[in-house]
Amino acid sequence: MRPASVSPASVRSLYRTYLRQSNALPHVYLRLFFRVIARDAVEKILSFHAPTLRARNFETVLKSIKKLIRANAGDEHAFQHILDLAYGRKGKLKWELLEPMLHPKGLSTLPKIPAEKPSYPVISEEIKALLISPYSRRTKPLDPNDIEPPRTLPERANVLSKDAMLFGPLSKRREANIRRRFFDIETKKLLPPLRSSTVRSSSFPPRSHLDAISALHDNLQATIGPLGRSPTRTRRERLSAPEEYKAENQEERHSSRWIRRRFRALISRVPELSYGAKGTPVVQPSPLSFLTKSTSPKQMPEADPSTLAWLQLPTLNTNKIKTRTQQKSTDS
Repeated sequence: MRPASVSPASVRSLYRTYLRQSNALPHVYLRLFFRVIARDAVEKILSFHAPTLRARNFETVLKSIKKLIRANAGDEHAFQHILDLAYGRKGKLKWELLEPMLHPKGLSTLPKIPAEKPSYPVISEEIKALLISPYSRRTKPLDPNDIEPPRTLPERANVLSKDAMLFGPLSKRREANIRRRFFDIETKKLLPPLRSSTVRSSSFPPRSHLDAISALHDNLQATIGPLGRSPTRTRRERLSAPEEYKAENQEERHSSRWIRRRFRALISRVPELSYGAKGTPVVQPSPLSFLTKSTSPKQMPEADPSTLAWLQLPTLNTNKIKTRTQQKSTDS
């Protein structure tokens, strides 16, 4: 049952528990991020004067603390939720990362004028690239033909269609609502990039904001560390060159293999946005990413030519063996 009232002492105890669990997280950035989240959550609780609203927010913060406790205890799903919040895969930070691409400086929607001339959402080139890429979505990517016009738009929107001639053209207000609803639903499924190369200044925020986002991505890669490592040296080799051995072992990556694997699973949900020779945005996965346990076709990336060649290699060998056995049987 929800408590009738929340006393200031219970809020202070909740804040101390939140800070205690935040300080137990295995990364500096995670600890700093959730300290800020704890402060904002407690300030939000104290901002309500109604007892019911204060008690409701108290329970919400308590659920977040329980998830932190499970993450510190080694729960994989709870820890992935913590990483998704801290690196903008969900929550408020996600929309802060998507905001420059949803409303770029060079593009703007039509002015809001009377109902007979509604405004349509303007989709930037970066958002289009994210919508059709399998690396920036948790669900199946869209086909480029499904974006403009939206696939949810009925045929009556086309004045020359049979439905428009039979039932009349579609209302412009309804068309604007369908386009806006389609845009809102699909953008909720996007995973924003943390780093983009050759950024166009007309579409993105100031350079200081971009440097902060890129530093966040570099911090993520440093936690994972390089995938390939030099072979372990023998005791005689370590004693003969102690300085080189110390330099090789001074790595920034996390010491726990379990933590590194969770961060690698996270970086598989962090696409990298780059621009081609003609300025068209291209979405690519991080080289440090790897697939999670889910192997559904919707979440698996498209196979490149080299992967297809490796997959066809065993079938070619089996076909050669079959032809050889058939030749032997005919000769005998």
